Amino acid sequence: RLFTVYGMGQRQGMLMANILTASKESTPITLNNNGEFFRDFIYIDDIVKELTGAASTGGCMHISNLGTGISVSIRTVVETFNKYLKNKVEIIYSDKKYGEPEKTLSDCSTTKGHEMGIDEGIKDLIEKSNL
Repeated sequence: RLFTVYGMGQRQGMLMANILTASKESTPITLNNNGEFFRDFIYIDDIVKELTGAASTGGCMHISNLGTGISVSIRTVVETFNKYLKNKVEIIYSDKKYGEPEKTLSDCSTTKGHEMGIDEGIKDLIEKSNL
């Protein structure tokens, strides 16, 4: 099971792509629930390493959660982007959006874990996006 995967090539409508677009276009981004939804973000490079490793073992198949085991607020993600972006993103806070889970968190005890923390992943994504 893949948790909140981010990295280059992420489609529009997803948080990280929306933040990059907001920076490029100097438009604000709206955060529901005042940015207090929490997600288990994992960088795409870590997903590729996990899937490649699983495919090469040839062992027994089992269900694995591919995440970091760390839940980070949406607000923290945008604030982290703003630490590194040249063109900071304005944040508009709105009320809670119902039907969206407040928190996701993986139990990644059956995986090797992640190498890229959220701060490093965001810096890498900004560099690759030339922002």
